[in-house]
Amino acid sequence: MRKEFENGEVIDSFKNTDRVATHCFHVSSEGELEQALPLIQYFLDQGNFIELVYTSNSVTRKCKLLAAKYENLNLLRMPLLSFPSNSFRRWVTAKKLFMCRYDFFSELMLYGAREDVDFILLSASLKGKRLTGIKKAFTLGLYSCFDYIVAASDIERQNFLKLSADFNVTAFEFRLLQIASRLEQSESKFLEKRSLDNYFSILKNRDVKSNLIIGSAWEVELNIFKDIDLVNKVKSGEFLVVIAPHSLSKESLLNLSKAFNTIAPSLKLVNANEVDEYRSGEVYFNATPGILLESYSLFGHVLVGGGHGRSIHSVLEPYLAGSRVYCGPKIFRSTEFDFIKKESPNDVVVIENLEEISSSIVDYNRELEIDKRDKLINFYKSSFTEMMERF
Repeated sequence: MRKEFENGEVIDSFKNTDRVATHCFHVSSEGELEQALPLIQYFLDQGNFIELVYTSNSVTRKCKLLAAKYENLNLLRMPLLSFPSNSFRRWVTAKKLFMCRYDFFSELMLYGAREDVDFILLSASLKGKRLTGIKKAFTLGLYSCFDYIVAASDIERQNFLKLSADFNVTAFEFRLLQIASRLEQSESKFLEKRSLDNYFSILKNRDVKSNLIIGSAWEVELNIFKDIDLVNKVKSGEFLVVIAPHSLSKESLLNLSKAFNTIAPSLKLVNANEVDEYRSGEVYFNATPGILLESYSLFGHVLVGGGHGRSIHSVLEPYLAGSRVYCGPKIFRSTEFDFIKKESPNDVVVIENLEEISSSIVDYNRELEIDKRDKLINFYKSSFTEMMERF
């Protein structure tokens, strides 16, 4: 499978047309692509030739869409199994290489460490790493290869400086800009999903703080419906709850539906595409892809899935949409959680026991929080322009 992925496209270097890229980016996941995307688009819009290397098939679609929009973008599927017949070093032309988070492949590291190459790491984090002895020495040597480090949060910036005061490091959450841009386009996105017209209308006609969504839901998050107080509020119409599943496979959706009917037999699960009018006691099931982030703006309260499994999904998305955010205890990998905890410590809440979630759902000053978060977005927009001058 891996070899087929790497050989799935013809490898074409800018070298074949005597062009030279100004910047090269490497990403391994959709999340990493979103971190790097503000920079990539900024340089592309200026007419620069840009190279983008990606490791996972999960980002193929988005990378191809970007390449279709910009003729000055060249793509490469990172050659691992097809190396050395295919080689990043022979393909790349840029003398500025950006990596994101981790996945420090040796061929990339060796190229970035060259004296004639500027080597930048984006969304860097040491969170969850216990560094002592040989491991600390190895980590220090690894990150010392980078000329410039952009940490995922100010806490992470301080962690890098504790490792070495010699690091050239700053803090910036690039994904904030991507999220803000999508939220600004929410209404036009809603108009694209005509089958959800009634669903959106119902949400908009309610007090936003009476709307609760489980975003990126897994089966375990459905345990909130074991909270009798919450169930009673759904029955009375005081709360409207929506389930937005993380996995959209037929099997996963069926399992979620079965689990809901077992846990909450007194409530009715309704497909969001089939809603005609609001009825108390109904819970909406929205498995429509590509709309979750934008729809967060219609919910005062958001339970982000994953925190009772492997790790929480994005808490920054609902936060920037103005919501009060709830999540499970698996936050050790999330720099977004640290970011929010610093900005609005009372509006990101860890829920240990999902069956008692109603005791944590309290009122908050939404207008004040939205104003604060808008100012934060504007600050990042102005800071982004200044940062681009360094690159």
